[in-house]
Amino acid sequence: MALDAWEALLQLLDRKALTSAEAEAALVARGCGRSKARAAVAKASRLRLIDDRQVAEDIAERGGPSAPQGVLRVRYDLERRGVPEQVAEKTLASLNDPERCEAALTAYLERHGPPGDHRAVARLVAYLARRGFTEESVRQSLARRGIEPDWHDA
Repeated sequence: MALDAWEALLQLLDRKALTSAEAEAALVARGCGRSKARAAVAKASRLRLIDDRQVAEDIAERGGPSAPQGVLRVRYDLERRGVPEQVAEKTLASLNDPERCEAALTAYLERHGPPGDHRAVARLVAYLARRGFTEESVRQSLARRGIEPDWHDA
């Protein structure tokens, strides 16, 4: 039995905001033909039920102001979610990686205190790297706090 692409899409969107690419792939996986899936996604986009720009902004702001993600992590998540390149680049251009890294570092230090030894510094650097900050942003943020990691061990 063929699924109605529009009804299936509405069910999907009721659960989670999707990108156009995710919605189309999900509809095809549910047995809707590719052309019907594209038509349903186009209709949803016209009605603003699917908004790749809004999904990209939501991804960029995940973690909130006290635990933001870096541009590398945001780029990865945008690519993984199928955000169109033009939308992704505009979203990434709006991010201030050093400022976001500083906010994440501040939150980390408030929770854990200043690192007491080289292992604690390594954990801090790994935390910032996992959050997707560039090496330059991490270096600048740590230098402002007088924290000197042994970059040869990283």
